[in-house]
Amino acid sequence: FNWGNLMKSKFVSALILALLLPFAANASISSDMANPRLSLVAVMQNAVASGMSVADAVGAMIKVESKQTNAIVATAMVVAPDQYQAIIEAAIAAGAKPENVVAAAIMASDGENADKIIAVAVNAAPDSKDAIVAAAVRAAPQTTSGVRAIAGTLIQPNVGRSSGGGAAVTVEDAD
Repeated sequence: FNWGNLMKSKFVSALILALLLPFAANASISSDMANPRLSLVAVMQNAVASGMSVADAVGAMIKVESKQTNAIVATAMVVAPDQYQAIIEAAIAAGAKPENVVAAAIMASDGENADKIIAVAVNAAPDSKDAIVAAAVRAAPQTTSGVRAIAGTLIQPNVGRSSGGGAAVTVEDAD
């Protein structure tokens, strides 16, 4: 009996399995997404149970069904709200419009961490900064937190003018 050959064959088998696992997981997501009886939550939970991260599941799901991007992002934010950074980055990397990702994430999290969600999206897609902020401004009032979710972060007025074109004053002077 030769232990060296046995160990070598076990190592090769494990290596092949490790290399094929991501492809099997993506195939599973594809078949799960095609199954009309499975909800997006079930697809996400199946992917995570098979060893994928939530972010990898988001990216794979968007690549399979890009028309459901908003729902996929919202589902991920409900399933794993503490992983908002990875979720947003994965969705944008998968080709989703950053402004849609931000709106879906803010609404799904009910405004929780809205300022951080915006910052992550701007870092992931700096050329879309204006669209991201505009989407956040539109989404925030629809949450329980409302505009307080983003007030004092990215959208912070520092100069106000009186009506009629008077002298400029800072916000601190107006208090």
